[in-house]
Amino acid sequence: MQVQGLGPRIKTRRKELGWTQQDLASISGIAQSEISRIEQNDKDIETHRLRKLAISLQVSTDWLLDMKPVA
Repeated sequence: MQVQGLGPRIKTRRKELGWTQQDLASISGIAQSEISRIEQNDKDIETHRLRKLAISLQVSTDWLLDMKPVA
């Protein structure tokens, strides 16, 4: 069983909204390259950036941080 981490949850939500990484970057004020690294779980994320992403993606920070098992 795999656990879906923060990066994949951000990517999934972004795609649900029909946005590119550049769209999310423009909306959140976070560089596209940083969003790419976050989505790949290749970069830790600071609390203020997590909040910006949650607001931009129209979800709570709790939702983003919820680690659910993936079948």
